Amino acid sequence: MVMPRYYFHIRQGDILIQDPEGIEVAETEALEEEAVEAARDLLADGDLQGLDRREWLYEIADESGATVLTLLFSDAVEPDLPGAADRESKAI
Repeated sequence: MVMPRYYFHIRQGDILIQDPEGIEVAETEALEEEAVEAARDLLADGDLQGLDRREWLYEIADESGATVLTLLFSDAVEPDLPGAADRESKAI
C-alpha cells in the first residue's frame, strides 16, 4: 500500500521555506497530529536557542502541491498543567 506524501512547508512572515522531502502519513486524520508534534519540536528547539517561533506557520501540501492544512505554531503550544497557576499563586 502506497501512503500519500505530505510536505511541511514553514512560513515565517513573507518567507516560505519549502520542505523538499515530505513525509508519508498513513491516514489524513493523523496529519494534524504529525503537524502538532513537529511544531512542538521546532518550538522547543527555538526555546533552547532563545528564539520565539510561535508566529511560524505550517503550510502542509499534498503531492499535487495543494495546501491541505495550515497550522500556526502557537496553536501547538501545550497548555499548562491543570492547577499550575493555582500552585504558582500560592507560592507567592
